[in-house]
Amino acid sequence: MPSRAGSRWKGPCLVAAAMIAGLGFTVASAAAPRPGATSVAVVFMPGTGFPEAAARLATLDARIMRIGAAENIVIARFPHGWSLPALWKTGALFPLDALPVGDCLLPRMQALSPLSPAKTVLD
Repeated sequence: MPSRAGSRWKGPCLVAAAMIAGLGFTVASAAAPRPGATSVAVVFMPGTGFPEAAARLATLDARIMRIGAAENIVIARFPHGWSLPALWKTGALFPLDALPVGDCLLPRMQALSPLSPAKTVLD
C-alpha cells in the first residue's frame, strides 16, 4: 500500500522546483551577453585555472582583461567578435555579460596581447 505522506508533499515540491527553475532561467537570461558585446565573462569548468583558461581564449584572439570572481572565470575582450560554438571548442561552458560580472568597475584596465602571460594588469 503506497504511503500517503509522500503524496502529500508531491504538489508543493513540484511547485518549489518550478519556482527555482524559473528563477534560474531569469537570472541566466539577465546575465547573458548583450548582442554585439565585445567584452564577455567566459566561464570554464570548475577546477580550470586562470592561466589555462586564458591560454585557451588566446587561441580565439581574445584580449584577456582579468580574472573573474573565481579562477575559472575570465573577463576577455573579443575585438573581432565571438561565437558560442567557438567558445565551446575552447572548453568554455558559457559566456556571461561582463558588465554585471564587474568589467565596468575597472575602467583603467588595459587589454593584454594574446601572447602575453595570463595575469591581471592594472596601470
